[in-house]
Amino acid sequence: MQTEDDHNSNFYIVLSGKIAITKNNTDNIVGYISVGEFIGESSFINKSRKSASAKAVDDSIILCIDQDALRDLPLKIKDKCKDAIIEGMASRIAYLTENIQQLP
Repeated sequence: MQTEDDHNSNFYIVLSGKIAITKNNTDNIVGYISVGEFIGESSFINKSRKSASAKAVDDSIILCIDQDALRDLPLKIKDKCKDAIIEGMASRIAYLTENIQQLP
């Protein structure tokens, strides 16, 4: 689906299934992305390289959105997409902050 250090302008929304996230080109899974969640949003926004690899662990349906597709959406839908990305990133920041606070 996506490989760490890839440089593309896509982000992905999981419509069904489950996606494993790995780092440093290993098989060590650092997390999962489930239905309704997305991956690749940081590199999509920053136009930077992917920071992790992602691979389906179940039969999955993934919606791929690129810069051109987002730009061509009607304004109302585009704003909803942007709001969803912001909310998702805020949730991840809150989750990571909570995990950091629980470290010894």
